[in-house]
This record gives sequence, structure tokens and C-alpha cells, in this order.
Amino acid sequence: MRRPAHEPEPVGATPPGTDPAVTAVVVPAPRAPAVAVADTGPPDPGGPSDDDVRRRATATVRAMVEVLAGRRPPAHLAGVARPEVVRYLTASRTTGRDGPVAPARVHVTRPTRQAAEIVAVCRFGERFRALTVRLDRDPPGSAWCVTAVRLV
Repeated sequence: MRRPAHEPEPVGATPPGTDPAVTAVVVPAPRAPAVAVADTGPPDPGGPSDDDVRRRATATVRAMVEVLAGRRPPAHLAGVARPEVVRYLTASRTTGRDGPVAPARVHVTRPTRQAAEIVAVCRFGERFRALTVRLDRDPPGSAWCVTAVRLV
């Protein structure tokens, strides 16, 4: 006789000398729910191309690196970054380092048509650090704005 689907199946036989009322059962692990993936589709007609976004991202990262190095005032980012981003960069400043300061590599992905995620390897003198940045356009068609940043 088959057990109902909601009742777990016993596993193995009861070894001699043990209580037959106690049995091990296997309970299947719950399945994770399916995750919906947004359709990013092709870029907006008339919207920025990937090359335009890459140029904007590189220029923005360069300005942020200069703010972090103390070579540019944080107020220069006020028009392209949220206030909390400017505060984070101001608090993370690394002044007093000599040598070149610049993004060494910039990688850009577009999770949606209105967003760009950037990871940059940045040089601060002899030290290299990673900078992650999120650019968003809200509402669509507006100027790009830095909405999140982390320096690692």
C-alpha cells in the first residue's frame, strides 16, 4: 500500500534490539521559489548606447577617485550623485598619499535599460582598491545619477 504524498517514507529496516516504534524518516527539503528575471530587452531607441554609458561611467569613476584622493572637492559630485553617496565618499577620503590616482580598469554591465553597474579597480599611489558604483536613470530618459557606491 502506498502512503499519501504528504506523509514521509520510512527509511531502512528496524535493527534487531531496537524499538520498532521508532523509525527514521526522510523529509524532502523545501524547494526554493522560482525567481523572475526582468527582460532587459534591447537598448531604448534614441537612448544611450553601451559606449555612451561606458564613457559616462569612466568619467564618473575618475571624478570619484579624485574626490577619494582629496584632489577634487566633493561638491563636484553634487550634480551626478545622491547626497548619501557624496557623504560616503567624503568620509572615505584617503588623503596624504603620493603617486598616481586613477581608475586602472572599469567594467560596466547593464542589468536594465535604465541602470548600469560598475566595478573599477582604482590606483591610489602604490595601492589598488575596488570601487563599485550603481548608476540609475529615474525617470527613464533623465540624467544618470550615482545611487550607490562602495570602496573595498
